[in-house]
Amino acid sequence: MKPHNPHTLNRLHKTSAWMASWAVAFFLGALAAPVWADTITWTNISGGNWSVAANWSPNEVPGSSDDVLITSNGTYLVTLDTSPTINSLTLGADSGEQTLTNQDFTLTLNSASIIGTNGNAFRKFPWVLTG
Repeated sequence: MKPHNPHTLNRLHKTSAWMASWAVAFFLGALAAPVWADTITWTNISGGNWSVAANWSPNEVPGSSDDVLITSNGTYLVTLDTSPTINSLTLGADSGEQTLTNQDFTLTLNSASIIGTNGNAFRKFPWVLTG
């Protein structure tokens, strides 16, 4: 059996340690990356449930850093069937009536929000403002 060259083993160890350091740094950097707010717009002018991704553009349910627009013209009902936290809400279009209602769920808003002239939120609606 041929003995291992100590210089080769030392270089391999240093290279492996260097690669592992970069991998850890990359992973930690990805964890520390900022969360960017998206603007999520309601598109289903027939109405529907908040939790259905197909009712939104892009096709995703709004999350805590998202700004939500329910501003498509028409008369429709958006039913809050979950208790989401979002960054902000703009409710109300130029025409029709856009109504946000719930089934005893809570909507938490992290920032200033707007209910326009044609926007309607039922009075029993539990709002939580945190920002």
